[in-house]
Amino acid sequence: MWNLTKTLNVLHRDNWTILAIEIINRYTQEVHYITKMYGWDPRYLTEENEDLQWDFAGALLYSITIITTIGQ
Repeated sequence: MWNLTKTLNVLHRDNWTILAIEIINRYTQEVHYITKMYGWDPRYLTEENEDLQWDFAGALLYSITIITTIGQ
């Protein structure tokens, strides 16, 4: 998103919005594909089978805590 904003000479809201939506949709599709292929465990990305600091349940609990603390 930052690179998109930097590359546009003049920030036209409609043009930027269209391009930003395309970038977000592409990213969403990529994340969906990777999680369907490999699941939620990102250890497949590393060569070593390291212990993760975060697991899915811990990340979900943290996210819910932040959202309820700050508000929506």
